[in-house]
Amino acid sequence: MYWSDVLLGVIEGITEFLPISSTGHLLLAQHWIGARSDTYNIVIQAGAILAVTLIYWKRIVGLFTGWDDSVSRDYLIKLTAAFVITAVLGLVVKALGFELPSTIGPVAWALVIGATGAINAFADPLTDRWRDGEVAAMTAAYADEPALPPSRYGSLDAAMASAQATLPGRSPQFIGFPGGAWSSGHHYAIFFQGDRPLTKHLLTPALVDAATGDLTDSRTMPALNQALMMSKPLHFGDYAGLPLKIVWALLTLAMIWVLWTGAMLWWRRGAGQIERRVDEIQSGVATRAAP
Repeated sequence: MYWSDVLLGVIEGITEFLPISSTGHLLLAQHWIGARSDTYNIVIQAGAILAVTLIYWKRIVGLFTGWDDSVSRDYLIKLTAAFVITAVLGLVVKALGFELPSTIGPVAWALVIGATGAINAFADPLTDRWRDGEVAAMTAAYADEPALPPSRYGSLDAAMASAQATLPGRSPQFIGFPGGAWSSGHHYAIFFQGDRPLTKHLLTPALVDAATGDLTDSRTMPALNQALMMSKPLHFGDYAGLPLKIVWALLTLAMIWVLWTGAMLWWRRGAGQIERRVDEIQSGVATRAAP
């Protein structure tokens, strides 16, 4: 059975529709199940492109038939310009002799940084979704009441005591005031972090009535928000303190070194250089083989 081809097809199909590198994931998978030719990788990605055309065929037809519509026309012009720029740059890079690295290290490193960066890009919508969903459910009893005026805000010490009684053994990280992005119009949102290197980046909110100081509710953040909180320190190298920052810096320098040496190899190449290098290797092998 061609199970490996099926697996690569699944990987390509999933990653093509996500804001991550489908080619990078194919290279990573092929490191373990066997490398494929460039033609293979191009053809398998053509399948994902075909799927896009089938799913969005009405949109595509509308772009070409709705030329009199300014919105469709502008979109098609921008899409064409993006394609032309990408194609030209791809041909230039190909002509210059640049290729993807043969090892998966740079690819894996770039995927980690890119994936965590992509998650961080959704920080605002994920926060809005949490506030409109989870916070709204936690404060449903206050839905019909007007926002609490600052003159009625109660003691922060009392609110903190109520929250800490519910979440013992955790340390408060920050407080969201009523009406802010991290709270409702009636509550202090007190966010607690764990006491371990991993859990200290995971926050648990406690909503406390700002007027009375009584706890309203406390729930674990949704999985997507937890992924956001975990990805930020991973993206910026904040886990494990200074040692990981040093590792992050070294890996970054390694990627720069790979790019620089590749550029120098291309720059220094000349007519007949490859042939001379092959002759040097063959002569060296012959010399070592001589009795």
